[in-house]
Amino acid sequence: MDLHLTHRDGHKVDATIEAASSQLRSSIERDWRPLLGANDEESVWAFEQLDEPGNLNFSTDVEYALLVADLQVQALLVTSLPTAPRGLVSADLVYIEYYATAPWNRDPERRWKNVGTFMLGWAVRRSRARGHAGRIGLHSKRQSEGAYKRRGLTSLGVDGDIDGQHFFLGDALWAAARYP
Repeated sequence: MDLHLTHRDGHKVDATIEAASSQLRSSIERDWRPLLGANDEESVWAFEQLDEPGNLNFSTDVEYALLVADLQVQALLVTSLPTAPRGLVSADLVYIEYYATAPWNRDPERRWKNVGTFMLGWAVRRSRARGHAGRIGLHSKRQSEGAYKRRGLTSLGVDGDIDGQHFFLGDALWAAARYP
């Protein structure tokens, strides 16, 4: 898959989705941590331990994917495969455990465009490869809900089983329209 990110000044660079090596995980800690503010959800994350079972809602078939461009990790995505329904989460989707963009890819700075689109597309491709027709789901903190609504995900409401967070669903029709 050819990926290209567009810089805010218009130039493009090649990007790759990579599995999380210890070197890349360390680079997230080194490059992101100093730029995270106290109000950033990720400020309390232990980036090198996100995929450990105690830190996950579903610990089956966990995959850690990193978007790398310009010699830096631009975003991270940790997904899993639920094996049984829980709360609003069904077992026929890829569940996004963690998703974050690098601090420099957030408003108002936003160095690289479409980082979130690429990462959701990666989750959709994983869902299709697993026979789930592109269906994805995630729980969102309040400050991120607008981003998921703008990307067309549907809020199924507050899920009392997962810290009272809103559960967002990208169904098969959404996946087909956004990621043909």
